[in-house]
Amino acid sequence: MRRSALVVGAAVVALSSCARPTATPLVVAFGDLPISLDPHIGNRNVRWSVLSSFYDPLVSLSGDMKPEPALATRWEQVDPTHWCFTLRSRVLFHNDQRLIAEDVVASLERARSRPSSAVAQYLAGVVSVRSEGATTVLIETNGCQPDLLNRLSFVLIARSQDARRGTIAEPVGTGPYRFAGRRKDGAGLGRAWSGWRGRPDCGKVIFEFCGTGEEAAR
Repeated sequence: MRRSALVVGAAVVALSSCARPTATPLVVAFGDLPISLDPHIGNRNVRWSVLSSFYDPLVSLSGDMKPEPALATRWEQVDPTHWCFTLRSRVLFHNDQRLIAEDVVASLERARSRPSSAVAQYLAGVVSVRSEGATTVLIETNGCQPDLLNRLSFVLIARSQDARRGTIAEPVGTGPYRFAGRRKDGAGLGRAWSGWRGRPDCGKVIFEFCGTGEEAAR
């Protein structure tokens, strides 16, 4: 988990390095092959670096690896096996659809139980996920799970209608960049999004992949 967090952190640093708004795209290059843009299929480190620009988790990790608010502003461990999360208000997906608890439930259940999921291990021990109204998510575990918050930082939240699909080809998330397509060489394109964090200084980003099959197998 720590290695993945460091890779994500490196990409975030790169994207935040623009000193002022600019029309010149920021190019982030990886020594890897193009990745799937499905948030729950695939678990390579480079995937986290790219998809964290398009999606958000419920909980983020700070620089010293401590849980901090992301799509959830607060949480409470009600008892040893039940957690209650309160969602951030007025969060919009890139299509201007409001984030509600149903989206979180569908995303976590997809990541937890879909056979093709490559991130199910982050939800090990989770028995059920349900909503209570539009802004509250309840997670039940099969026992005490003291590292649950840390693991939730690696599960990205998609729209409920996307979470019910077989494969998500074009990300529609709540992250700082809106997906703007792919080039023929597999590079992913993103445009700054005025979301709950505010608008990023870098107006455009290009994720390029320069690797061979050898890198992708690692």
